Amino acid sequence: MGVIGVERPQVGDVWKVIVELADRLGAGILIPHGTFLCREDMRAHLPEGMENDSVFVPEINLEVFERVAGPFVYPLT
Repeated sequence: MGVIGVERPQVGDVWKVIVELADRLGAGILIPHGTFLCREDMRAHLPEGMENDSVFVPEINLEVFERVAGPFVYPLT
């Protein structure tokens, strides 16, 4: 299992890259407030109990990320 960490990313293009990379790799994004955003096909692979703090979506995209991770002061687009 690998981890990619990003500390204090700026709004805009950095988040776009993170969101696209997570979707392409079939990875999830741990939102700072503790919610785990991931694709539905990851549900069976999560440790027991983790799905309670997870949001499952068909694909990870910027719109879904903003809805789960927001609100932000500035839009991410």
